[in-house]
Amino acid sequence: MIDKWPQQGGRPTLAYKVSDGTKNYFLKVSEKHRAHITKVTALIDQYPVFCQ
Repeated sequence: MIDKWPQQGGRPTLAYKVSDGTKNYFLKVSEKHRAHITKVTALIDQYPVFCQ
């Protein structure tokens, strides 16, 4: 079971704390039609994954 809790994200994103019961993650959701998202997602394979 995966749980999620809304968090303060920033503009124009939604943010969630997500837990799989073992680890917690921070999930940031952006609208894909925004111009800056193309630059952000181009580097997505280089993003670090942080677990609590």
